[in-house]
Amino acid sequence: MAIIDQIIENKQTRVIGFIGGKGRNFLLNQVASELAHAGQKVIITNIEKDILPPSGKIIYHKDEKTLLSDIKKGIKTNPIVYVGTEIQDHFVRGLTLNGIRKLKSEHSQDYLLLLLGSEKKYSLLSNKDITKICKLNLLDQLIYCFQLDLIDQPLDHSKMGNALEIVEHFPQFKSDNLFSQDFIFNYLTSAENGAYRLFQQKWPTSLVFTDINNLLLENRSINLARDLLSKKIQKIYQSNLKDNSLKRIPHK
Repeated sequence: MAIIDQIIENKQTRVIGFIGGKGRNFLLNQVASELAHAGQKVIITNIEKDILPPSGKIIYHKDEKTLLSDIKKGIKTNPIVYVGTEIQDHFVRGLTLNGIRKLKSEHSQDYLLLLLGSEKKYSLLSNKDITKICKLNLLDQLIYCFQLDLIDQPLDHSKMGNALEIVEHFPQFKSDNLFSQDFIFNYLTSAENGAYRLFQQKWPTSLVFTDINNLLLENRSINLARDLLSKKIQKIYQSNLKDNSLKRIPHK
């Protein structure tokens, strides 16, 4: 089954945000590619960050009016277009939030995919990042990629970004300092210090456990998903994107 048939919530969904760790860019690229093969026009961008585009023809211009005009022309012959305000060393600077709203209202595209966060891909998000995402009222759906193959490894700043800062808010886990199943559960279900607010918005959030490439990780993802169901986090998937596989974890 195609990834878009499994993960896009409904036929009215048009603006999808992608956040989180390893697999985020790959999954966005797969969604964009499947939509394009289905005859859809797809625009990809980000909000004021310098990001290496995962796919698509790049169209950029500092003047928003000129940029919108160039997009209308470019998307006629290119089903996937990455847009920004400037490019430097292959990195594209994304649009302002106001520019994205204008882009959405232009209706040049069938789907608008937003790569949220920085070029670095981390599963653990700071309160500041989460607050910014929760203010994005233009979203129809959010897809949160969470790298589960690091489970039971030390909370390493180089692999997990804000891990050491975030664990400070969960003192019960400071002594073992592990990316354990209990820590992950508490992080994902804490509205004050974790990511739970992402699952309380008007738009649905899909949680995708990435790099599930063996039976042990499959079982861990299923057990964790069933724990999360008790907290009303229900749209949970496991994926091995190298094999282009993604499937929803059943409730029971």
